[in-house]
Amino acid sequence: MKNFACSILLFISFSACSPGNRSFSDGSKWIPAEFDMNRETLLVEKFPGKDRLTQDMDEFLAKHYPGKYVIVSKEEIADKSGKYGDLTLYRFAFQWKVTSRYNFSNGFTDYDPDGKFYDRSTDKLYPTTKRINNYGNRSYIPFFNTIVNQSSKSPGSSLPVTRN
Repeated sequence: MKNFACSILLFISFSACSPGNRSFSDGSKWIPAEFDMNRETLLVEKFPGKDRLTQDMDEFLAKHYPGKYVIVSKEEIADKSGKYGDLTLYRFAFQWKVTSRYNFSNGFTDYDPDGKFYDRSTDKLYPTTKRINNYGNRSYIPFFNTIVNQSSKSPGSSLPVTRN
């Protein structure tokens, strides 16, 4: 019985630390007011690291992001005359930057991807969240949860579109 109770406590503590439903409270400061996930196709840069991480991000987006999106390379985002050159359809991109922070308490370097919006029509790069994101390989989850939450609060947001 004691082992069962310990197992339950471990499960609860790990579940509480999971980024599954986490979001950032400062979405209005880093998500462009003009962005509408229900009307635009978001270009999402491949997640940094192994291809498997991009695949995991795609699976998460397919289940939790009601808007249209396309996962592309950094070069495809920069190429405004290529396949995604129509800036009325592909105005906004979501890009990744990886920073490493040395954690003095345990001596390890944290893998910390930060996401930010880029307005391809004006070349404006928006700031990232000011909140700490320590979810490593699953860092995309709180970013996209925040985008979905923020977009649903935006005035004039329409019903979600279905993804092709």
